[in-house]
Amino acid sequence: MFAVVSACSFGVNAQTITAGKRDTKKEQLQSLLRKGIEACDHGEWKVAQRFFQKGYELSKADHSVLELDFCLHLADLEQINNHPGKERFYLKKACALAREWKKTDKEIIALSNLGSNYALAQDFDRSRGYFKESLQLARQCHDLKGESRAFLNIGNIDYYNGHWKDAVSNYVESAAIKEQLNDQEGIAMIHNNIATIYREQKRYKKSLEYYLKTTRYYERSGDSVLLAETWINTAIVYIFMGEKDTAIDLLNKALHCIRNEKLPETTLIAHTNLAFAYTEKRSYKQALHYLNIAENAAKQQQDLHTLTVITNLYGANWFYLKKYPKAILYYTQSYESGKALGLLKEQQKALFGLYETEQRTGHFQQALMWHERYTAITDSLFNTENQQQLAELEEKYDAQQKAQKITRLSARNKAVSLQQKLTANQLKLSVMSGALVLIGIIFLSVFFYQRSRQQRALLAGVKLRHNEQVNQLMNEQEINLLETTIAAEQNERKKLAKDIHDNLGSYLATLKYQHEVVKPGAENPKLLQHYSTTAKLISDACAEVRTISHQMATGFNVHFSLVPAINELIQRIHSTSQFNLQWYHFPDQLQLPRETAVSIYKVIQELLSNVLKHARAKKVEFHLHQNPDEINILFEDDGIGFNQVAASEGMGLLNMRERIDQLNGTFEINSRPSGGTTIVIIVPLKPENYDSLTDS
Repeated sequence: MFAVVSACSFGVNAQTITAGKRDTKKEQLQSLLRKGIEACDHGEWKVAQRFFQKGYELSKADHSVLELDFCLHLADLEQINNHPGKERFYLKKACALAREWKKTDKEIIALSNLGSNYALAQDFDRSRGYFKESLQLARQCHDLKGESRAFLNIGNIDYYNGHWKDAVSNYVESAAIKEQLNDQEGIAMIHNNIATIYREQKRYKKSLEYYLKTTRYYERSGDSVLLAETWINTAIVYIFMGEKDTAIDLLNKALHCIRNEKLPETTLIAHTNLAFAYTEKRSYKQALHYLNIAENAAKQQQDLHTLTVITNLYGANWFYLKKYPKAILYYTQSYESGKALGLLKEQQKALFGLYETEQRTGHFQQALMWHERYTAITDSLFNTENQQQLAELEEKYDAQQKAQKITRLSARNKAVSLQQKLTANQLKLSVMSGALVLIGIIFLSVFFYQRSRQQRALLAGVKLRHNEQVNQLMNEQEINLLETTIAAEQNERKKLAKDIHDNLGSYLATLKYQHEVVKPGAENPKLLQHYSTTAKLISDACAEVRTISHQMATGFNVHFSLVPAINELIQRIHSTSQFNLQWYHFPDQLQLPRETAVSIYKVIQELLSNVLKHARAKKVEFHLHQNPDEINILFEDDGIGFNQVAASEGMGLLNMRERIDQLNGTFEINSRPSGGTTIVIIVPLKPENYDSLTDS
């Protein structure tokens, strides 16, 4: 009995004591959570971490629901301390606890922060997965804020990966929800992103308009951090508009605004763009100074994206300083890094830098390779769908004005519709009263109208063909004039060569015969020696006459000089006023074998003739660069281009290829319809061919 009573009595007391202990521990955990939050409010991160860490350990041991709150706060602190791995641990723990305790709102927060964590690490696939998971959960719970935040974050991932269409679509979804919530801060963020897209589309005035809206909101709200970030973004637009000094002022203003804040990411972006501004201003030493600061910060933060941008800027500065090997090194690093991270814009910049640098150093074959890759990247970046989607975005943000226009238009449409119905009824009555007459009139009207249209179309076609024939005849006249001039010079050389061979050659032959008749005998050795010397001179003269006449007849004369010949050809081209032509050569005097110089001249002559005949170009540029081992030629025009497969059998291309093949060279073409033409020619210079150099 005692035992039972005692047991009963003890049981009641134990429950009371346990409940009291549980209440005490809960109060202790709540106190630790409250103190940690207060420390965070004062920026005392280490103090806050001690409170949160102690609370986390206690709540974990007691299996308390407050463990979830401690995990989320510890994740925030690890994010501030730039410890992405530890932040990820606490966020994943928070997700599991939120599911266990059915705290859906906090699970959405944890999933969203996990997505941001992976996005900062450039792991965009995992990041997108977490954002989509948070989006689905927010929809299930009708959490409009979570849904809007998810759309915005997914849009940001699409933006960083260059997927403009998807980015714009997600921004529109996010903005529509924020307007329902009257979330002015969220709308300001959307305005910021829209401004960024306008900037990428080079619509700078529109971009400034939206950045100004964002700036006004942050000035009113007193958010110095986001205001500084907006100033940085606005400065980038001013750089692209050529207003470098305005941009530098804004960037320094932004840095001053956040000087007392611990914001390494924002400071890094500001320093990177200061380097960009000074690069555009051609203050390369200042640019390199800020690049050094930004590079060290990016490495410390492990920000691979910004580091790729910095490497590209290094390449540009070394290029402008004519340190081409360094420029190639940095551009190559940026291209490889951009490719690994999937950053199409940075790949594009690096490829163009490599193309430009290799061209400047005379490595035209490598330049052509980089240019082909640059063209492929450029084609994938810019497309018409992005422009259409951007127009839709603009319509959604001018909704009030457009709604008023649509209302007025709808009213007018209704009035027009009623008028059309009335007219239709009147027409029915008219048709019933005089159908046969009306049908006859309509038939005749249609007949004469169609005939008139056909005649106008015929006349327009005739006029167009006439204009084309006139233009073609004018071009052919200019080409024929050039060809006639060259042919006349060739004929004149052949005639002169024939005269030399026939006249002077016959005189020398006669002289040689007469000289042999008077050959002295062996009894007079001095006279015989004199005779032999004279006979050799006469034979040498005969051989020289044959050589000179042959060279003049074929164009391979001793005094052929490539650079003056090309200059003379270009003067003739300029007289046609068909296109702007520039050419560059290095060194000033080219030392080439005669046959090589003449073959190159004829190839260039054929290239320019083809431009006149077919290309419809406005600008032509070619470079001729000689080094000890080879001669490089880069020929470019901005004409209509051509299909390489279809044109490969043309006589002009075949002749040029044959000439270059005879010199053991390479002849490469890069062309496509409406895309201009680039031709790279490389001719090796062998030492054994230098027995007959000409100063070209």
